[in-house]
Amino acid sequence: MKSFMKFSPIFITLLIGQFSSAQLSDNLYVNGGILSSNSVTDVYQFNAGFSVPIFKNEKNSFSLGFDYKYTNYSFVDEDVPFSFDQLEQFYTYTPTLKYAHAFSNKWSLIIKGGGQLATNYDTNDFKDSYYFNGTILVRKTDSTTNSSWTFGATYNPQYGFRTPIPVIAYTKQATERWSYQIGIPEMYTKYIVGKAHTFSAFAKLDGFMGTFNDNLEIRTESYEDTGILRQTYVLAGFGYDLNLWKNSKLQLKAGKTFYNDLSILDPENNEVYNFDIEDSFYINLGINWTIPNKLLD
Repeated sequence: MKSFMKFSPIFITLLIGQFSSAQLSDNLYVNGGILSSNSVTDVYQFNAGFSVPIFKNEKNSFSLGFDYKYTNYSFVDEDVPFSFDQLEQFYTYTPTLKYAHAFSNKWSLIIKGGGQLATNYDTNDFKDSYYFNGTILVRKTDSTTNSSWTFGATYNPQYGFRTPIPVIAYTKQATERWSYQIGIPEMYTKYIVGKAHTFSAFAKLDGFMGTFNDNLEIRTESYEDTGILRQTYVLAGFGYDLNLWKNSKLQLKAGKTFYNDLSILDPENNEVYNFDIEDSFYINLGINWTIPNKLLD
């Protein structure tokens, strides 16, 4: 395992890059990706979901959402003291409710929360497979400078953490074609070419957490119990968006991790085995259709 302390200054700066404006927007999406590691495992993911407004006016908006994620670990390292059978396929279901309120033309509040089931379905006992995720943000928008500040916190075990993560970000539309965001959670820069093409560079946090519901025997640790497979990685890369039709985009992202941690936890979240995984290459392709909502966009 790479030393966390060695990377902690960069890690904290780039924390929760996956938490982007796209996650706040009302939208429909589908994407698939791979995180490739030659020495331990390739990780394949398929993700689909939606967030649609069920009520909105000038000051308030309620949205209902659902996210489905299939995660497949294709292990190649056989020199481990256990069987991979319970660690290869996981299914994550996340219903969400989102509320946005505009206090004024400058200040707004966004609250998002939901339950989560993340399991390998080895048994029908899901008592340790339920999680909660939530986000609360305050946003200050300045129309004269085309910029905004966002403050708050987010909690989502699918980043590989069981603690809240702070959110502090400055976003600016610098020119008609160029925009950027710095801070916590996400750092990116985007540039629009013509009417249909957007190029970007980004850094983000991503990960996974899911429960295996049948006993796993780890021989070297004298461990035999249910538990949790968790992964956390920070990656940087480049993106390309192609406008397909109104409010819809084909999105391609590719990059490489510079922090990557994969481990098995016991039901009390104590680490019992670490895979010592190397940095990995990443690629993701998807389609996103945004539903306009001025309180969220």
